[in-house]
Amino acid sequence: MKLYPSLSKKLDPNGWCPFHVALQNNQIATVFWLLETEPDLVRLKGRQVLTSLHLVAEFFDEIKHNLLREFLAVSPLSITDTTNRGQTALHIAVNNVNIDALNVLLSFLRRSMYRNARYWEHKVLNWKDEHGDTVLHVAANKNDMLAVELLLNCNIKVNARNLRSFTAADIAILNGNQEMFNVLNKVGDKDGILIEEMKQLTLKAKTTLFDNVIRFVKGQKIDISSETRDALLVVAALVATASFQAFLSPPGGLRQADSSDNDSLPFSKVGKVVMKRMVIHNFLDS
Repeated sequence: MKLYPSLSKKLDPNGWCPFHVALQNNQIATVFWLLETEPDLVRLKGRQVLTSLHLVAEFFDEIKHNLLREFLAVSPLSITDTTNRGQTALHIAVNNVNIDALNVLLSFLRRSMYRNARYWEHKVLNWKDEHGDTVLHVAANKNDMLAVELLLNCNIKVNARNLRSFTAADIAILNGNQEMFNVLNKVGDKDGILIEEMKQLTLKAKTTLFDNVIRFVKGQKIDISSETRDALLVVAALVATASFQAFLSPPGGLRQADSSDNDSLPFSKVGKVVMKRMVIHNFLDS
């Protein structure tokens, strides 16, 4: 390396430098030796514009725990590097369900004291990839509740929308994750596009809420898969029903006990919500 210092940064036919190769093969002693010689190797971009920090976030294990901390210590701005898909190390860690790597990265962002650290904390946490997804979108898409909870404790934009105008809460709905939706919807101060659309349909139309949910899902038929529509049909109906419980089920039900109406409902039905059967047998094929 002393005779040919440029050799350490030369990429092989596969797009990797010796530092990347040593890291991928768990040759930790070699990695530390190269790092001590040339700290800027941490930010050297290889195939798909991946850096060593990205690789550690992707293939994280106990051996690489201290290595990740060391990379961040010698090259703090390496956390701002993105791949050719616009992904940060946080995106990669969450996408590979490496919660420990995410924890290390978030801890570094919160505690960093280098110049403009606060700016970069906000920037990296809310960085969007090629699909407009923040790391919170990725966590929601992975149904990773632990990652979502960690991210909500940081300076992250809960209501950020991706290129499809979906928030993380919208993605939780699409995945049928009621628990995650409740957490995200409680923290966020704006509705995502799915809930927004269903509210508008429910308030403006004279049809039932369930009719409106069906109409909305049919409108998304081209954009989402049949499996996603199935999940959305069921979950969105439940979510929207809970959101508008006051409209659908007032105290005492649809008929009050002291009602003087001469309707045909027997007394045994007082306080009970009576729903008309709705047949949607041919819905998904229409």
